[in-house]
Amino acid sequence: RRLARSRSAAAAARLIEALEIERDYLTHATIVRALESMGASAVEPVAEALSSADPMLPEVAAEILARIGDARAIEPLQ
Repeated sequence: RRLARSRSAAAAARLIEALEIERDYLTHATIVRALESMGASAVEPVAEALSSADPMLPEVAAEILARIGDARAIEPLQ
């Protein structure tokens, strides 16, 4: 929660790292909600996750970007 409240790109990047290793559904969902709540400050780190080698992360990143609704999120989704 503390990372999400900071609303910085660095905090978003740390949350993305946590998504790569966290497999517990509830924790994973909490991280996703935290990234979504960060809004525009999370767009760039989440967009970078679209090219992750992790088999699930690009799909999750695309969903987060779509939910953020920031105009900068459109290009990485195309």
